[in-house]
Amino acid sequence: MAIDVMREIGVIIRRNKSQHWRDLPVDDFDLIVTVCDHADRHCPLVPTAHGERMHIPFDDPIRVTGSSETVRQAFRETREQIREILLPAIREWVDHWYE
Repeated sequence: MAIDVMREIGVIIRRNKSQHWRDLPVDDFDLIVTVCDHADRHCPLVPTAHGERMHIPFDDPIRVTGSSETVRQAFRETREQIREILLPAIREWVDHWYE
């Protein structure tokens, strides 16, 4: 469903995949963003040398039950929340970082 609702706005994520932080070069990150409570609880364990953490929680649309259209709408709402809340927060952080 996420692939479909992102395609609606021209974003192709079909080949994207989740990765565990242990599989990433975490010492190279300036900012780690968590969007679910599980990650918020466990992400502080990430040994980043100089980075910061930002947590902005979103309801997980995969937990929505109901008709196909109800679930699709939940995914759309989360997509729009990310666009309206998360992206501006990251832009603000970047602007502050490079002042």
